[in-house]
Amino acid sequence: MNKLFIIFSIALFSITPAFAKIDDFMIDLIDKENAKKPYTHTVYDYTGIKKIPIELEIEKEISTKNKDLYEGEKITFLVKYDVVSGGKILLKRNDKINAEIENIITSGINGTPYTIVIDDFKNPNLEENKMLARYLKNGHNRAWLVYPLKWAFTLLPPTGSLTNFIKGGHAKITKKDKITIYYFPEWK
Repeated sequence: MNKLFIIFSIALFSITPAFAKIDDFMIDLIDKENAKKPYTHTVYDYTGIKKIPIELEIEKEISTKNKDLYEGEKITFLVKYDVVSGGKILLKRNDKINAEIENIITSGINGTPYTIVIDDFKNPNLEENKMLARYLKNGHNRAWLVYPLKWAFTLLPPTGSLTNFIKGGHAKITKKDKITIYYFPEWK
C-alpha cells in the first residue's frame, strides 16, 4: 500500500509543473492581446419599484422540432396592448419588440424536456437597462411518468434502466402563450 502511495505521489508531483507552464503560456498570450476594458455602469439606481407589464405575442411561431432553429436567432414579438406610463404612450398595440434566442436546451433522458430561453428584448422606444425581460418555454415534462415506471420495473433487473431512453417533449412558442416582460421607468 505504501509503495502504491509513493508511486502515485511521485506521478502527481511530476506533472504539476506542466500545469504551471500552461498557465504561464495563457498569461503571456493574454498580455499580448489588445483587450479593451468593458464599460462599467457605475451610476445606477435600481431601487424604483414601479413596473409596467408589457404583454407580448410571438409574430411567427417557433418550435424545437424545427432543426433550423439556432441560438442567437432573432425573433420578433408584437405588443398586445398599448403601454402607457405617466400619461405618455410608450408602445402602441402591434409595435414590434425584437429578441434573441439565448439557449436551446435539448431534451434528455428520463423525460427531461426541451427548453427555449429568450432574452435581449429591444425596442427603440424603451431603454434596455430599464427592462427586466427573459422568457423560458419548456416542452412536456415526462419525468412524472418515467420515475414511477422506473421504480416499478426495478424489480425486474434490466427493465428499470430501459426507461432512461424516454425523452421529454419539444418546446413550442405559439400566439396563445402569455409572454410578459417588465419595464421599470424609475430605474437609472
